[in-house]
Amino acid sequence: MKYLLGISLCIILFSCRSKLVKSDDLSLVKSMSVDFCNLKNYNDKLITTDVIYSGIDEYWSASGYDKCEGEFNKVYLNFDDYYWQKGNKSVLKKLEKVHVKYYMYKARMTVTGIFKVSPLEEDIIINKDTIKGTLNGFGHLNSYNSRIKIISVDNIEVIKK
Repeated sequence: MKYLLGISLCIILFSCRSKLVKSDDLSLVKSMSVDFCNLKNYNDKLITTDVIYSGIDEYWSASGYDKCEGEFNKVYLNFDDYYWQKGNKSVLKKLEKVHVKYYMYKARMTVTGIFKVSPLEEDIIINKDTIKGTLNGFGHLNSYNSRIKIISVDNIEVIKK
């Protein structure tokens, strides 16, 4: 009887543990398909959206297919985990072509990732001067006030500028 009770307890604990792991594993969570211009409504959410990716030197960003109003018309795409660890080789080759020949090409793609809006720090007092602005941006020199941490890239197409 003790043996059966011990096995039952182990099974219950294991099933609870596996449910916790699944909730943290983003590959098991369904992303929301979002129009690029509505990203601001999905802070800290797993989203899928269509973007045009382009840049020059250290300044790389994504925009929507259509022009968006407001401050979120461009976002920084954080490829760190995807690009260096687990990226699809075909996607990586196309991204490399865009990065190397940035003056000729941009990429149209569907990305899935976690959208994040940078927290704004307003009314910062430095040496008795008041400064308003974003201190915590994304990308080179914190140039963008939002980012998508890339989990996957689909339907990538390299196009001429």
